[in-house]
Amino acid sequence: MKDMKKRLNLTCWNCHETFELTLDITNQPLFSRECSHCNAQCIIDLNPYRQPISEVLRGREIDLEKEKLILPEQIPTIKPNEEESS
Repeated sequence: MKDMKKRLNLTCWNCHETFELTLDITNQPLFSRECSHCNAQCIIDLNPYRQPISEVLRGREIDLEKEKLILPEQIPTIKPNEEESS
């Protein structure tokens, strides 16, 4: 599968400032990065923005399950260890 790099606008859970990152979002739904303003560790969870898509090929009895990523303009980050309780 081809790498898919995406520029994300993120909101820090700690200082509530907005910062941007370019990440390869191909197969990984969770990322851990530092806020560029306060240096707090931020968890970026893309799972809530994934939507399954079912595609049936004509003439075949094969169902292809795919996912579509629909991202909002601002993605909130999570405090580390909070994602474990979700």
